[in-house]
Amino acid sequence: MCIRDRYITPNIYTDPAAVEGALRFYMKKRGTEEFYVSYSSDDGSTWTKAHSDTTENFGSGSFGWIYVSVEVPVGGTYLFKLVGRSNGQSVFSDVYVDEISFVEVPPTPELFLTYSNVVFMPQAIGHSTTSTALSVGLNSGSATLVVDSVVTDNEDFSVTLTTMSTVNSVMPGGNIDLDLVWSPGSFGLSKASTIIYHNADTSPDTIVFSGEAGRSYVSFDSNDDFQGASFAGDLPWRWVNEDADGDGDSWMFNYSYYGPGYTGDPIGFYARSPGGQNQLETRTLLPVSGDSIIFYYNSSNSVDSGYINIQVKELGPNNPYTHLESVRFSGYSNLRAAIDLSAYIGDSIIVKVEDDATYEDNNYHRMDDLLLPAYQISNTGQLVFGEEMIDFGLVYPNSSVSVTIVVANMGAADLTINSMVNNNVAFSPVLTNSSLLAETATELTVTFAPMDGAVQSGNIVLMHDAPSSPDTLVLFSGGMVYITGVVTNNESGEVLDSVTVDAGGHIAHTNDAGEYGYYSAPTGLTLVQFMKDGYNNATFNTTLSGGDTVTLSAALEPLNINAMYFSGFESGEDQGFSNILLGVSSYCLLYTSDAADE
Repeated sequence: MCIRDRYITPNIYTDPAAVEGALRFYMKKRGTEEFYVSYSSDDGSTWTKAHSDTTENFGSGSFGWIYVSVEVPVGGTYLFKLVGRSNGQSVFSDVYVDEISFVEVPPTPELFLTYSNVVFMPQAIGHSTTSTALSVGLNSGSATLVVDSVVTDNEDFSVTLTTMSTVNSVMPGGNIDLDLVWSPGSFGLSKASTIIYHNADTSPDTIVFSGEAGRSYVSFDSNDDFQGASFAGDLPWRWVNEDADGDGDSWMFNYSYYGPGYTGDPIGFYARSPGGQNQLETRTLLPVSGDSIIFYYNSSNSVDSGYINIQVKELGPNNPYTHLESVRFSGYSNLRAAIDLSAYIGDSIIVKVEDDATYEDNNYHRMDDLLLPAYQISNTGQLVFGEEMIDFGLVYPNSSVSVTIVVANMGAADLTINSMVNNNVAFSPVLTNSSLLAETATELTVTFAPMDGAVQSGNIVLMHDAPSSPDTLVLFSGGMVYITGVVTNNESGEVLDSVTVDAGGHIAHTNDAGEYGYYSAPTGLTLVQFMKDGYNNATFNTTLSGGDTVTLSAALEPLNINAMYFSGFESGEDQGFSNILLGVSSYCLLYTSDAADE
């Protein structure tokens, strides 16, 4: 049930034999507007607020649900009101509730588990996931619940009771909180049965914890393997995205709804392809025993039965890609692929993911949460720029543009950057951190602030203690065109102010001295026009190239009527005619009136 305003239960009567009664249900919500529960024992005349929640806990599928218990004294008739407050500014501020029940609260302790299974987000082997004070249940009885011990059968998972003010005791209505640490040591899915021993009748109770791990992990969400702080919904670092059919569409990474896997509906990003054999190529991978390729996938087409093809190439001159396996879509269904790599143990490989779909662009194949072998890294420190060069494009003088790139240590040893040398003062580099631990990254921000429109280039050289030192980042800018000149009156030679100069749509005006000058983007052959009221336009064609200074001066011809003949229109005289010697008009008519002729 989705609550957008309020829901009021029917009248509920508790049996006096119970100590308390409790309204219980599962809830999750989008947005931070308040959701609250109130009860009334006088048929709605007065209400008591018993529960309030302003947090956002929404997750796709079975994720995000929390268990709510609202206790009331026995012996009365109650109305319960469930209210979801919304400011009406978003359709995503909904509250979802399910499995509403009213139960008797016994006079004994009672462990009610809200989860029988807890799934961790995927993780890279060698790293850890920590969750502190995860609420897994509550004491639904009326006496104190005492937890004797918490035991797990998998050493990759550490599970302990969260330290509370009452140590191992949980008061009636209190939560059972666990501190969890998962440090995966093997590739793929691992599970742990966690047994909770306590003083309630159901002891022992069991919760299963599980998670999937790889030696590298790509979620397309944030900070995927040296992405840096700015990464979100983008191509993984040093991967290749190829538009194989040349239709202008390739894999995209900036959408969140209806995704497969652990994230993507609506939180987190995933990779999606509009078809046409679009291809993703990984960085170099180093498979070892037990490694595979794991990912989740689905389609935006309910009847889709197309394929994703997995190909592998060993490093080496002219080595081709070899087809490894194809996985088939089943419409909207979220599917898991697990592809064995035992044939490539000890090799350096690149994996290609090819979408063979031929659907129109409004149908998408989607993929997320890839678990892969380890990326190839050096045994020493290894400095790698996220981009080998930075092209600042066209930047107007006296303005600035900043570009930030990732600088990664792709080695197994720590790396220290000792100095940074810049050979062009128009470029200003700032390095966030000069000390890089193994397999970590920092950011380098370069600001380009040109004083003129010349073509610019430069080098930033990083000196460090890894074998590749020094490493050089190349910088350049295309340059602007400076157009200048003087505009005069062709007949008098006087300078003309306020003349409009239009160079390919870029506008400037002459000053009191008839002068103009401004920077323009180079556009090749460009039409330049000079325009002023009372003067004929002057038009030129010129070629604009970055870094050039082009001088265009113009002399504008005043507008006038040349060699006009006219008569006084006296009796017997020629009635007159128009005589145009110059210009483009076919004729000119001059009308005069004199009161003496009337």
